[in-house]
Amino acid sequence: MRLPVLPLLAALLLPISARSADLLSYYFNGNLSPTLADGYEGSGFLGNGGSKAVVGLGNNNGSYGFILLKQTAKNASQAVSSSQFAQFSLTPPKGQTVQLGGFSFTASRGGNSTPRGVVLRSSLDGYKNNLGEAQVTTTWPGKNSLFFPLSLTISSQITFRLYAYANQQGGIEPSVRFTKVIVQGSQLIYPPTVTPASTLITTSRPTIMIKGTAGGTLAISRVEVAKTNVNGVYSGANGTYNWNYPATSLKPGRNVFYFRAVDDAGNVGGSVQVVVRRTGSGPGPGPGPSPTP
Repeated sequence: MRLPVLPLLAALLLPISARSADLLSYYFNGNLSPTLADGYEGSGFLGNGGSKAVVGLGNNNGSYGFILLKQTAKNASQAVSSSQFAQFSLTPPKGQTVQLGGFSFTASRGGNSTPRGVVLRSSLDGYKNNLGEAQVTTTWPGKNSLFFPLSLTISSQITFRLYAYANQQGGIEPSVRFTKVIVQGSQLIYPPTVTPASTLITTSRPTIMIKGTAGGTLAISRVEVAKTNVNGVYSGANGTYNWNYPATSLKPGRNVFYFRAVDDAGNVGGSVQVVVRRTGSGPGPGPGPSPTP
């Protein structure tokens, strides 16, 4: 089946996500520093940003991070209004757009009082809306494995605040403990594009050089061209990011070419049409069908 050019051009706007990975992880094995995916930057799991809670590292039958409340907060809204949180940030590699897809963590109550739980917010909206909320129902050393789905797109630093609440009762530690905190996501990869220097060329000569550029999220492997008169079969142009193609034996009238780029992962971009009109006598070829992508 042969596809028209316009839908192919529209498809260039649709990203291809890479495989999801753990981008930022805290395991609290003797420190509050993160483990980061290659090229990412992140901060420690700390009580920065004006938090009124105590955020630290404990070691009671196993290492853990904790948020210890200093004011009464019996529910999610009180946790936020009393500013009792741990804060941490993630920055993607320069030039990358990243889709954050999930926040997973393992938590425990530091004491038996209930209710007790956590709320997640981010700097993207000024910490105004909850990204996830959950009660922690198991007392240390038991653990709850919890997950908040995310749908956040970032190309620069994002800061998270993980708020905690715990009903304070005499002699019971009002804390939430964590043995694992992970932010998951994937780079958004866009199909490669070609940009001809001109898409409509008029010439009186039988041979011209068609030129253009190509780009994409990943490295460009090659630029290809198809001519109407060879039934949409693609062959290679010269070059990659700056490419050219010698169009020879041009007939009088319309001569139609289709260019596309392919990246190192084999992603094929949409076709872009270039029409070369050779002036002179003779009927010239018609536009013909679009090539198969």
